[in-house]
Amino acid sequence: MVAKTRGGLLVESLLDAKRLVVPMSSKVSALSDIAIFTTEGEAPLHTVFTAIKPFQKEVESLDIKRDEEGVKALFAKVLPNYAEHKVYPEVMRKVFKWFLLLTQQGMDEFTPPADESATDSGASGQSAEPAAGKAGAESPADAD
Repeated sequence: MVAKTRGGLLVESLLDAKRLVVPMSSKVSALSDIAIFTTEGEAPLHTVFTAIKPFQKEVESLDIKRDEEGVKALFAKVLPNYAEHKVYPEVMRKVFKWFLLLTQQGMDEFTPPADESATDSGASGQSAEPAAGKAGAESPADAD
């Protein structure tokens, strides 16, 4: 997100730097607002991205679109305690796609924003905050 406008949000694509206004009627979530369901509760996306980093080469070599079993197996290695009945393969694919997109753009430090890490409010985030759909609870909306 670049800025708020009268009619919505001004966002910039990480792929081609094109800007567009997303109307207020559209559902948009920052990656910092997204968490993945686990058996203990929820894992903030920045935590999941940090857990993926050691497996980056595997993620890059994985056929995310076609290898559903490979996606599931790698996700289980990255986040062994994910809630299998709530986190669907399409969510796993989105998480891996987002991770690859961010790392290809040089955004590889996945830490919560300073204001949220100082207060233990339960909500955590990531320093890079492109807009995306919700993950873990329902199918993500963007980033195909």
